[in-house]
Amino acid sequence: MKKLLTATALLATVTSPALAQQEWRLSVAGGPSYASNPSKDDNGEMELDSGTALQLVAHKFQKGNRDGARLYYEFLYAQNSIDVDVEAGSDSYDSSIAAKHFQIGGTYEWAENPKVFDPYFAMTIGGSHYSPDSSDSETYLSGSLALGTRFWVMDQLAIRLDARVFGTVIDSSTTIFCQNNSCFIGIDGSLWLQQQLTAGVTWAF
Repeated sequence: MKKLLTATALLATVTSPALAQQEWRLSVAGGPSYASNPSKDDNGEMELDSGTALQLVAHKFQKGNRDGARLYYEFLYAQNSIDVDVEAGSDSYDSSIAAKHFQIGGTYEWAENPKVFDPYFAMTIGGSHYSPDSSDSETYLSGSLALGTRFWVMDQLAIRLDARVFGTVIDSSTTIFCQNNSCFIGIDGSLWLQQQLTAGVTWAF
């Protein structure tokens, strides 16, 4: 009995740091971003090209269950650039829109052995701030859905792959890009979709 208690205490000493390391996770990632094209009106048309994205994500452990599934709070900051090609009659010019997303939500992980292969699903809600080169900036309600996975290369370090879709709620009559005294329809419909495909690292502690 004494040997059993000693072994149990030793196991707790070994495993407790590993469990504590998973209390928080910090991730940084980058990659390409894409945006759905706006509609066309009588003044001209605007085409959005792919840009670059950056994500900074913090996760705080909430709870787990016996099956190995875990739930984390997610705090997300993401930014991306949107290259803009505008054609108005015989005139054409290029510009860009800087987008910043501030959101909070949750991440669900279901792998039985997360230290090898750690897939997850995430859902967040918050706000998105858009700053076009040649017009006033605007902030809108937005949310995101994500699927991703982590490949743990060390106890505290993982490679992270993430595919995320942002949906920004914008009135279809709203214009978010104006230049040379011309404004174009901002969004075709009430929901503007953007996608980010990122790769990066996660540090757990």
